[in-house]
Amino acid sequence: MEFGTVLNKMKLILALFISFAAGCTSLLVEEPIGSDFTPEQLSDFEGSWLISNKGDISQIIDLKKIDNIGTFKTASIEWNDDEKAFDLDEGKVILKKGNKYGILHIMDEEFQKSERKYLLITLFKTREDHKIESWLPSNKSIKEFLSSDALKTENVDGDIVITDKPQRIIDELESNFQLIFDQESSVILTKIK
Repeated sequence: MEFGTVLNKMKLILALFISFAAGCTSLLVEEPIGSDFTPEQLSDFEGSWLISNKGDISQIIDLKKIDNIGTFKTASIEWNDDEKAFDLDEGKVILKKGNKYGILHIMDEEFQKSERKYLLITLFKTREDHKIESWLPSNKSIKEFLSSDALKTENVDGDIVITDKPQRIIDELESNFQLIFDQESSVILTKIK
């Protein structure tokens, strides 16, 4: 199953960095992977962020830390041309540390309604200029990677879920970064307050 509608929603919820593209193959896990940021590091992520893709500003998203293990509430407002009104989109994300990259876990209602709960994941990096950069998985490459047996996976109702050990998932994603993630899909977040 492709998660085009979820990836569209990720542009909003995602708070932190992702989307702008429908129909991408998703990286799914059942539990958050990575180590915890310190409470001080997590506080640096709180606030309002301007999201841009290839220099085009898309929207503003607010992040509010709700615990010290990396869970944030997200909120953004977007104009709905059809209804001539603003739509409020809220969601939750979990931020964890990998080896060289941060790991963004997106908790989406569509995945949470099923018996088995899934988290969408992607990688991000805090740059020297204090901006955050994140990337979408490359649709073709991620399909090849997930079918390569590099990681243990399980087909659950047509969804490929990565079920390997957390550290192994992190190591494989980071060492295959250039292959898995579309460098042209870079999304930049700039903190505005």
